[in-house]
Amino acid sequence: MEGGFLHWPLWVPYKKYGEVDHVYGWKYYNSGSGFTSAQSFMNCVEYTMYLFYFWYWYANGVKVKAAGGETRKVLVGRKAAAALLVAYSAAIMTVSKTVLYCEYFVFFFFVLFFCLGN
Repeated sequence: MEGGFLHWPLWVPYKKYGEVDHVYGWKYYNSGSGFTSAQSFMNCVEYTMYLFYFWYWYANGVKVKAAGGETRKVLVGRKAAAALLVAYSAAIMTVSKTVLYCEYFVFFFFVLFFCLGN
């Protein structure tokens, strides 16, 4: 937001966006709503999960020969299951946040149920 120490030079183009979309502007911030803070927190959790997955693969991967003769790093066994669980959970977070942000569920529910149903 305007006035922050990172506003110039990084966020100058977003000044107008903060004025138009009040969720990311001073108006919403001053109202005391916690949506933007919760959104940022969930973004940090999601990003940490993706970083953990990459680190886990890098630290625990086993090199195997692929069909073309090249060497690849893979996870096997329980380590692969743990990494897959973290990556899958992060991907579900990404999809659910995207649906929430874009409000596709409400739009499609309205169109399919009310417009096409009658």
